Amino acid sequence: MFYFNIVIYLTIFLSITGFHCARLSEGTLTDSNSNLNLKQDKGNPVIALLHGLNSKSSCFNSLKENLEQAFPDALVVALTSVENHNTVVLSIKEQANSTFKELLEKIPDVCNRPILLIGHSQGGLRAYKMYDAYNDLLNVKGIITLATPWEGAPVTNADQALLSEYCQTPFVWRDIQKFSMDYEKNIDFMNTTLQKIIKDYQKVSKCSGIIDLKPQSKFLCEVAEKLPKLLVPILAIGGAQSDFRVFLSKKSNYDFKNLRNVWTMFIVGEPYNRANKAHDMVVPLYSQHADNIARENKNFERFVVLDALHDEVLLLPPEKKFHNILEHPRAFEKIKEFAKRVLSQPSNQKTNTPQSIAEVA
Repeated sequence: MFYFNIVIYLTIFLSITGFHCARLSEGTLTDSNSNLNLKQDKGNPVIALLHGLNSKSSCFNSLKENLEQAFPDALVVALTSVENHNTVVLSIKEQANSTFKELLEKIPDVCNRPILLIGHSQGGLRAYKMYDAYNDLLNVKGIITLATPWEGAPVTNADQALLSEYCQTPFVWRDIQKFSMDYEKNIDFMNTTLQKIIKDYQKVSKCSGIIDLKPQSKFLCEVAEKLPKLLVPILAIGGAQSDFRVFLSKKSNYDFKNLRNVWTMFIVGEPYNRANKAHDMVVPLYSQHADNIARENKNFERFVVLDALHDEVLLLPPEKKFHNILEHPRAFEKIKEFAKRVLSQPSNQKTNTPQSIAEVA
């Protein structure tokens, strides 16, 4: 009888404890994700953020926060499946496949939700490829690219020996010394910095993620063939900040003209050096805007932020954070305007079965 009572008491105790644990789970744990759960239940739109080469999702921290405030009903997700070195070793097609699978795992019923894809640099090409491969499954309402090399990045073909030769010329070397001293470093600092960037590209020049970014690569030739006829709305936001003074904490009247001209030659590429010198320190503006391949596509919009850098380039942070295109207020206003427009369009909701999705994933 004693043991029987103990069993009864334990049963009651565990039932009560379990009940409270369940309520605690429903109340406390669910509350911490209450907005996410609410959005999932209502089938709210998705804004997916795709980072660039050798980067990670945290580069979107500021933009993600701003988007969540501007679009409180949307699921804003910075994707993580191809961070850092994966963007180098995997082809853009492989990256797009991985990103699609991540969306399926993270967002319930994602294929039946309206989606806006936002990609920075290589991430813009990844967004394009994911749309190209899965547009029959995804309900993509639009694509926004930030500093994306639609026509490639000539810097991926740069020759370190040639750069070294140019940097040793008297006028360029004078600019290098001047910048290094103004940056409060040793006189060879800027030369070493530029050499390292080109050397790093050369080291990985045969990796799939880099090969795809080279002008006239097989991947980019396929993009050039399809982009003029693409029906999905695209907004290409480009940066055009190429003034080295943006990295200095103190205002300078010295314009570093010779240093800028040499770097422009490597960034823009010889064929376009005279015609178009605008760039964001990494990608030419003509490439960011797909000027030579999508000019006739009325669904392809362009916007330029004149004082925006590619990101924290040249291993140097800009003196003011807003010079980074990912944190630039004018870029965000354009993103917000485009997002409101495309996400307000009629849903054209997909009706994909789990089986059809599983077959692709």
